[in-house]
Amino acid sequence: MLVLLRDTSMAPGMATGQFKECKLMSNMQFSLWFNDHFVGNVHDCFFSDDMWYGRFNAESQAPPSAISQRIAVFISFCENWNEQVREGNDADASQFEQFSDVVCDGCWLAKDQSGSMNVQIEDAPMFFVGNEISFRSK
Repeated sequence: MLVLLRDTSMAPGMATGQFKECKLMSNMQFSLWFNDHFVGNVHDCFFSDDMWYGRFNAESQAPPSAISQRIAVFISFCENWNEQVREGNDADASQFEQFSDVVCDGCWLAKDQSGSMNVQIEDAPMFFVGNEISFRSK
């Protein structure tokens, strides 16, 4: 599906209000990976303002591996941290430094189910209460 968007930028050579064509990407599904570890599924995805958004369902392993436990702790931390921000409480971004092994460039990947699109994730996805997820592609 193609949509026309009004470009409100003041880029040289473009007058404000011109239309540009964009491919609308919505309702996609991805599998979420940390290196070679399957983390879960992302569904009802859409792309807006250079960000992907969707609903996240974690994959549980029995017995859980050390990396799956670490990722679960990271997801829980993100949910709590983002909830603090939503409620207007102080949330220091430096708290993410404890997850430098998980927040790393090139470690996260979203693969669409058809195999035609892989999205390399910048740093790490962000997880929110209510099984919501967002991420920026590299």
